[in-house]
Amino acid sequence: VVAIYAAEAEGQPAPDRVSRLELVIGADGSFTLNGRPVSNQPIDLRRALREESNDNRDMPITIAADGAAHHRHVVTALDAASALGFHQLTIAAQAPASQ
Repeated sequence: VVAIYAAEAEGQPAPDRVSRLELVIGADGSFTLNGRPVSNQPIDLRRALREESNDNRDMPITIAADGAAHHRHVVTALDAASALGFHQLTIAAQAPASQ
């Protein structure tokens, strides 16, 4: 007779890994990254992008801005992605939320 003992895993299950980043810029200048609110301040945005991507600079990013969003917010998003070395970038414009 052979006794077999199966080890039981301990701890928390691994979080789902994201395969892409979606940064949405609202008409009011608010930012959401993959559905979660993030600061629109450059240093905070870079930190959020690094964390969400798990430092994977090959991860594609879509920046979707409301048509009424200020240009400076879009530039902030582009600068943050560029500063971190992301190179797969898509920009999408959305009709203003008020329409």
